[in-house]
Amino acid sequence: MPFDYTSPLNYPPNSQSSIRRFKYTRVPTVADYKNFQAGDMWLDTSSDDWYICCYKDSTSAIWRRVAGTGAPAEEFLPDAGTSPVVPNATNQITIVGGNGILTTGGLNQWTTDMQSPFEGSFAFENNLTVGSPVTLTVENNDVNVASSAGLVASSEPLAGDAFVLLEIDGTENFSMGIDNSDSDYFKFTNSADPSSGNEIFMVDPSLDTFQYYYSIINQTATVAGGPVIETINNLDNTVGTSNALIDILVGGATAGDPFVHVEVPTGSQYSIGIDNSDTDAFKITDGGSPSAGNTLFQITAAGAPSFPTAPLDVPSGGTGVNSITDHCVIVGSGVNPVTELAAMVDGDLVIGSTGADPVIAQLTGGVGISITSGAGSITIDATGSGLAWVEVTAATQAMAIATSYGCNRGGGVTFTLPATAAAGSVMEIVGMAGIWTLAQNAGQTVHIGNQSSTTGVGGSLTATNAGDCIILRCITANTDFRVQALVGNITVV
Repeated sequence: MPFDYTSPLNYPPNSQSSIRRFKYTRVPTVADYKNFQAGDMWLDTSSDDWYICCYKDSTSAIWRRVAGTGAPAEEFLPDAGTSPVVPNATNQITIVGGNGILTTGGLNQWTTDMQSPFEGSFAFENNLTVGSPVTLTVENNDVNVASSAGLVASSEPLAGDAFVLLEIDGTENFSMGIDNSDSDYFKFTNSADPSSGNEIFMVDPSLDTFQYYYSIINQTATVAGGPVIETINNLDNTVGTSNALIDILVGGATAGDPFVHVEVPTGSQYSIGIDNSDTDAFKITDGGSPSAGNTLFQITAAGAPSFPTAPLDVPSGGTGVNSITDHCVIVGSGVNPVTELAAMVDGDLVIGSTGADPVIAQLTGGVGISITSGAGSITIDATGSGLAWVEVTAATQAMAIATSYGCNRGGGVTFTLPATAAAGSVMEIVGMAGIWTLAQNAGQTVHIGNQSSTTGVGGSLTATNAGDCIILRCITANTDFRVQALVGNITVV
């Protein structure tokens, strides 16, 4: 470590340790802490600058330049102009006022005053005459076309807003100007600057959007016998693009409703618009907004219309009722609500009645006709003649009325009477191959000459030859059958 021994005065008064001086050809850094102590001095011989160690610990040191011929002891960096600003030969830096700025020195301080009333923040105050205004007039009396007069409020792109503030009592205020923080929109707000408070209207820099945020258009007039009219008239006639419209918008799904409200002094009112709080349904209500009052008509966002509070009457194209019974038939009643007929069952028909509402009834079979009702079906059979032909080759066969069955199975066929048969119904069995047997259902009996089968499932008729035939007619609906024609020798059980 090179010590500087050029001065023998290493012990200042009242000091118990020497002032150690070192010299190197470089500037000291925070890494120069080993073997140094606070108070050591360092001479950079490359620039003749002196540094003093102000502090050190086990990992670093703090060195400060105190004087020298190579550079000033202190300096600062300004926003513009020559940088850095350094002291003069007497180690001084002078603060000088610029345009409209006055600097004044004092004990341990300096004061900066604004000189021009048209630069910076200033105020015109009326402190003398009661009832008189304070007026700032900017007037250019030159008549040249380019001789304008105006007040200029400007701001840099990253600075604050450029605006005019109107204020009463320090609390009631309005601002008009450019909101530098919001894409340079021109705004009129109820606050101390365009960046705060409520926006009353706004214009974007391209001048293609002008937005109202509050109801500030309030046209009130008294026109005897005539209307007060606001007209939006686009006189251009370009096909498909020259529209005339009013846009009513809100800020989003959690905002209020966009709507039109009409009202008369008696208190009657209606609102037409979108209920933002009810899945964006379009509504007509008798309240102050689409979210208030009774909903008279609405269309959901999916396009489904409805009349929630009362049914639409018949003269308006409705039914006059809130609901209609499931599966029933309705008939008209003039201008009155529609009439419901009773719920229908299998085989029911709506049958007209002159001068009265139709009735629900079923068909009745006449002579030689049988009627069979089903779910959504009615079967009409002729019972006197014209039997249908069915050739049977299976071991069993359920019989139906108005049908002729051919028994064509070598192992024989068991036929079972129909459970339902109208009186007069006819059916037959024709022997072809094998022996047939006629079985009965519960409660049924077959009568043949002076004999009768056992009533119920225990009774039966059986052929004795493959060529035996039999014709049966129902004489009591569903239960009693008469053999009216027979070929062969039949066994009756």
